[in-house]
Amino acid sequence: ACAAPLPAAGSPPVKVTVTIAGAGRDGREKRVLERRAGESSRHIALKLLACVLHGPDIRVEEAVGQRHKPDLVRTDPDGRVRL
Repeated sequence: ACAAPLPAAGSPPVKVTVTIAGAGRDGREKRVLERRAGESSRHIALKLLACVLHGPDIRVEEAVGQRHKPDLVRTDPDGRVRL
């Protein structure tokens, strides 16, 4: 369930909290996605879909030592980017 409705693109950042059933150690996984200026509701929905499909191994908006911070990233145990 979303903790806050998504505003129109161009609005200030909004954090959206979702709980994914059937994921995580206790059968539930909480994810916080931040909608930034210029990001559409569709873009946030695609990030959420990736979390559901790839499980807890996918990380959202996390720096990985590259010039840009990717929307989604998955690394191997050595920390190398795999997705």
